[in-house]
Amino acid sequence: MNINFKKNIILSSILTATILSACGDDSSSSTNAENDNPSNSSIGNNTQPLPAWFDDAEKVHYNLFVDEDAQTFTILLSEQSSMACVIDGDNVEWKSVPTIFDETYKYDFVGDTLVLYFWNRDDVDFSTNGAMYVGGTAGNLYGFWKYIPCLYDSEKSKSKCSDNDPLTFAFIFSDKNVTTAKQNPDDETFDYMSSSFRESLLSALDNGREWVPYIEELTDPARDKKEFASIKESSITKTGETFKYKGTTYTVNVPVYSFPDVAYNRAITIEIASAEKKCTGTLNISLKISKELCTNENRSNLSTAIFEDANGNSFRYAKRYDKENNGEFRRCLGELFGFEDIDSLFD
Repeated sequence: MNINFKKNIILSSILTATILSACGDDSSSSTNAENDNPSNSSIGNNTQPLPAWFDDAEKVHYNLFVDEDAQTFTILLSEQSSMACVIDGDNVEWKSVPTIFDETYKYDFVGDTLVLYFWNRDDVDFSTNGAMYVGGTAGNLYGFWKYIPCLYDSEKSKSKCSDNDPLTFAFIFSDKNVTTAKQNPDDETFDYMSSSFRESLLSALDNGREWVPYIEELTDPARDKKEFASIKESSITKTGETFKYKGTTYTVNVPVYSFPDVAYNRAITIEIASAEKKCTGTLNISLKISKELCTNENRSNLSTAIFEDANGNSFRYAKRYDKENNGEFRRCLGELFGFEDIDSLFD
């Protein structure tokens, strides 16, 4: 399956700050930087017009400190009170916390492309894979820079790009502040017919293999468009299909496929059934923890991290909610399709 590599690279530390500064309705999303509403005249030496999506984008404003000799910059989220899901042992509490956030990046230019390498506190060094941005002036940090779904490997001097990354994200650097802007696209247009899930499932059945795909494969495009000789289709739509396999009729339905905020939230439900049995798979992921998710009942579904402010004060907070039933769902499908060795699905 294709793993969308933006999860591991694009502004991982800025997303941490966003989680802390904008994770609840009671939190603030701007600092006391001088200009909270950048316009064409306030983005340094760059005079190009801002894109149409910018006005409605989700924005966070930071103070900016640039060391042009070292080609590094530090962004600072001024001290303020924010709401976060704080974890103390087994106790989960939605509470106000101080947020003094700073993060340092190294920047470089590859042709007319800006490459940003974040400071990895664990490795005590800058990352060697940098997120790539275009739109500004080569050699000049200041201005408007839009993320492209590419990583630049500084050790190999090579870039790698993804063709399945809808995120629209940009930096606007001015002399003393920087604004991040993220456009939240509408729910992706879902097409079960061309999903990797359908291809994996029907290919396995057609080849006589005892295999069923993971729910996440619904988000990936099929690698090849195949015909399945042993599968007798009676109908197919963008949200499911009905087919016959070994004389039994099966229905597939995807009633929930929601990506309202592609960088933070996603929800999927898929149902596959015969006349005798029904299997339901669910996947819910959130990287923007809300008060509703911050409960003791959800503790096992919350991934955590340590946040440490500039004064050395630290606390553990919930950074991700993840709930899925892949194991149960795949075992159910093994039973549904009459697989003899269901345990082989989990080898």
